Formats: sequence, C-alpha cells, structure tokens
Amino acid sequence: MFCALFINIMKNKQLPPKQFCIPFVVNEKAYAFWDNDIQELNLRFINQIDSEYFEYIAQLNLSLLNGEGNEKKTRQHAAMNMRIAYSQGLEVLFSFIFAAIQAHDCIIGWFLKYRNQDLLDIAEKFRDGKEIYTKLALPVSNFRDFANIVFAGVERDRYSKKIEQFGYLWNHFFKDFLDEKIDKEYNSLKHGLRVEMGGRQYLMGLPEFKGKPVENQQWRVVSQSEFGTAFFISEQIDKTPNHIVHRHSRNWHPENYFHGLMLISTSIKNILVLLNKINGSKKDVNYYFPNDEYFSELPWAVANTVCLTRHSTIDTNKIPLLTKEDILSIYQTEETD
Repeated sequence: MFCALFINIMKNKQLPPKQFCIPFVVNEKAYAFWDNDIQELNLRFINQIDSEYFEYIAQLNLSLLNGEGNEKKTRQHAAMNMRIAYSQGLEVLFSFIFAAIQAHDCIIGWFLKYRNQDLLDIAEKFRDGKEIYTKLALPVSNFRDFANIVFAGVERDRYSKKIEQFGYLWNHFFKDFLDEKIDKEYNSLKHGLRVEMGGRQYLMGLPEFKGKPVENQQWRVVSQSEFGTAFFISEQIDKTPNHIVHRHSRNWHPENYFHGLMLISTSIKNILVLLNKINGSKKDVNYYFPNDEYFSELPWAVANTVCLTRHSTIDTNKIPLLTKEDILSIYQTEETD
C-alpha cells in the first residue's frame, strides 16, 4: 500500500541504479548521493534518530519546575530549557516533514545538505500554497494531506479523529514555527542568552475622559505570568545602516511547552514509522497515538501568552542619519609621514 503513495523518479534510463545513487532536491537545489548500498545507508540514518530526546527534556525540566524547595532561579532555568527546546523541536519536526515530502528515499542526504534558509524557504512556499518539488504521488497542500500519508496503513474507522488531530496539531505548530516574535525570542536565547528571564504583569485601564489620569481602581490585569522573557530587537531606518532599538517581552507558561515537546516527539516517532515502511525496513514499527481525546490543543491550553513591545521614543525624523562611509571612517587610521 505504501508503494502506491510514491513515484519513481528514475525516469531517465541513463541514471545509475538506485541501490548506488539517489538523486534528490533540497528546496530547489539538486544533489545526488552515492554509496555501495545507499538505500541501506538511508535506513541506518533513519533508525539512529533519537525520537525521545524532546520527551526527556520535557520531563526532566518539568520535575525541576515542580520540585519542592527549588529556588526561583532553578524554576526559571527549567522553564527556559523547555522554551529553547520547543523551538529546536519545531525545526527538527518540520525538517523531517519536508525531507519526507522531498526526499523520502534519501533522508540522510536531505539532512546533510539542508540549511536553515532552505527550511524557511520551503516552509514559506508551503504556507503560501506554492508548488515545491516532491517525490510523493499524492498532492500535499496542507498538513491534513500529510497526516493522511503518514497514517496510510492505519485503520481509518478506529483512528480517523486522531489522524485529523495530527493534521491540526502540525498546522498549529507550523504557525509557531513561522511566528516572527517567537523566532526573535528563540534567537535571543540561543545566541548569547541575551534575555531577561521572568514574566510580567500587564495592566490596562481607560480614563473617564481624555486628559484625566487612570485611577488605581480602574486598572485591570490583562496578563500575568511567572514565566516569560524580555529582550531587545532592532529596527532599520529607511534601508540605511541606522537602527533604533525596541524592548520586546513575552509572557508564556512552561506547561504549554511541556505538552508541545511531548507531542513533537510523538510526531517524529510517527514520521519515522512512515519512513521505515516506505524504505522497505524489516524493523517492527508501530504508530503512536496520545490517549488524550483533545491532545492537539494541549500546547496552547494555558492561554497566557501575551506579547508587548516598548518602542523607542527617539524621533527618527530629527536625527542625522549616518552613511556607510561615515561609519567606516571611524576605523580608518591616518597615514603619517
């Protein structure tokens, strides 16, 4: 049944036997991987993947988060570990999804050659409904289509609702993966840990009439969390070398990331089952279905994620913008006789 889902790209008879060479693309870049048994090498690569890593990170840090007597900083570090792992997990998950779509028979090649920009380009094309190169015989225009391919050999009557939930889950994960604010926070964390840990309390209030200060009793809490980050982001001025700096903050709850990490692991496990089956593995593999009836909603169940940007107060219309030459002149030394 799985063979019917895929096409053979070896249409040109002059191409070498697939046992020795597998051509494929990453985004739109063409590659060919060679080995004495490239199919066996591909399966070996697939089966060395540790699909339980993100579960381990989630469970380890949840125990630190909920451990009695743990200091506030320990709890913050545990929450931060889950936050970093969540974005890392999303990258791994969508790498596997798009590798399966583009090069199911050479996953090893796709992973060795892709770069972050390739993954982002493919993701944006997929989001915008643009065509991407694929070896799949069936069209994949959304994650529901992909879920139907992943679980092609499953009893539809028994698992149809859970299969549908996986499509919904991956679509929601995809929105987080492409969310610019989430990405900026992740970059601030992984490149230099340049964040202030901890959540914020956000208040909102309206004065009775214009010009009158808001009374204390009129302020209302719109978001409050022990966990979150505050970090700086830059904004370019008119395509020049000049930038201004804003302070951005996000409130979130680590429980959401715990469930996200658990479901990322489960998703990767199921994609690896598909890859084993379609690559002719003799390994006994089984699909994984969460017990929770509404598992696809768990990573966003605690609705406490709020973002706020405090914009720079400098008036960009009143500052003398510097040119590239102005800036480089600082580094130039005067020649002396």
